Amino acid sequence: MKNTIGQNISVYRKKAGMTQEELSEKMNVTSQAVSKWENDLSYPDLETVNRLSRVLGTTVDVILNGEETVPAVKAAESGNIEKRILVLSTKVKEPEEIMATVRFPMELLYKLKATDKLAEVIGKDNIKWVEEALDIAKAGVVGTVLCTHTEEVDATIEVIEYEG
Repeated sequence: MKNTIGQNISVYRKKAGMTQEELSEKMNVTSQAVSKWENDLSYPDLETVNRLSRVLGTTVDVILNGEETVPAVKAAESGNIEKRILVLSTKVKEPEEIMATVRFPMELLYKLKATDKLAEVIGKDNIKWVEEALDIAKAGVVGTVLCTHTEEVDATIEVIEYEG
């Protein structure tokens, strides 16, 4: 049987090692509000669910549905790197906080990495994740290779094939 939203909040709060009081402080709500959520007496609004998922280190989908869906990935011919694009979706904080999505031809990223200019193009905050995604893609993986939503990092990296 599927968990309720309140049960999901409770499970992921405990996984994060937080008390209701600690979660309420991080969420800037009362501990009574957290208790009501967990007992299914009330529900957080959508904006709060989004923030809650980041604080608990999970996704909105997990909070609402209790299921961690794993994006589909597949193996592709590793020799076809020039026919792939790396899609980076990440939070940009300047000039205001927004989610931005950028598409890079994989061939370009490998050339930038070889010349140590990758950080200049994608930003030093994203370098670790993109380099790992490049290694995974080089092995022939196509699909979502990274999806992390925390207070520190909010990024999704996907490798897609295109016809050019």
